[in-house]
Amino acid sequence: MITEQPTWEIKDSSKLDTWLDCPRQYFYSHMLGWRVNMPAHDPYFGESWHKAREYQLLNGYDDVQGAYDAFINHYRKEFQPESDSMYTPKDPTAILHALVKFATERQR
Repeated sequence: MITEQPTWEIKDSSKLDTWLDCPRQYFYSHMLGWRVNMPAHDPYFGESWHKAREYQLLNGYDDVQGAYDAFINHYRKEFQPESDSMYTPKDPTAILHALVKFATERQR
């Protein structure tokens, strides 16, 4: 038996959005209180991307490998290579292509 919680009576836009997107997710997150113990991919990917861009701005656009290393060193703290295919097109390969493109465009 699940003990009723006072927070169940609180309705807000986030809870309603979750319910509309996926009633099962609503049940797990807002009724049972379950949480995923890893960061959301997109914000973490963006944070990692900014590490690469910061490296380029500080060290120049030609050092693509250094910028990629800055990305991958941060990104791999939470997401292992085995998960890359789950997140395509937001994966390390796309970052490498983008960094090469930035370097190429800066040479013109």
